[in-house]
Amino acid sequence: KQNATTSINVHVNGHTDPILTLPRIQMRPGEYGDFHGREVMTLDRRIYFMPQYGVLITLPASNKSLVLHRLDLETALNDSGIDYLYVTTRAPAVVKAGGTFRYQIGTKSRKGDVKYELTSGPNGMRVSDDGLVTWRTSRRSSNEPQDVIVSISDASGQTITHTFKVTLN
Repeated sequence: KQNATTSINVHVNGHTDPILTLPRIQMRPGEYGDFHGREVMTLDRRIYFMPQYGVLITLPASNKSLVLHRLDLETALNDSGIDYLYVTTRAPAVVKAGGTFRYQIGTKSRKGDVKYELTSGPNGMRVSDDGLVTWRTSRRSSNEPQDVIVSISDASGQTITHTFKVTLN
């Protein structure tokens, strides 16, 4: 049987109890450990979560459709009682050479008081207290992506890293 209907448990990193279970998800049969690099389509390419849209997207083994699942993560997290801190946005991948890169990091935290620190990034890049990343770029384009790492913490003491790449075009 190529497709099997199964349940997927959603966990917060570091916690063993699931915050919610999604029923009736079509996936290739097997255990999580069965999905490895020799597969044509590994598990990480079959499941995408887009919190800003409240949707989990799965690609069944048939590879002929996308299945959208409504997922209100914030409600599930609030109902779970678990302290959470996560990023809800994706950084732009390209910025025009000679332009200004601007990216507002979106976060969700149960405890609040979120703080941002630029750990690594191109010369001149800054992150404000409210998570706005800015960078006045050079006039020369480059095919080499610039690595960026932002450390994010909240009042509960949790710290996460938000990593992304930016290319000058």
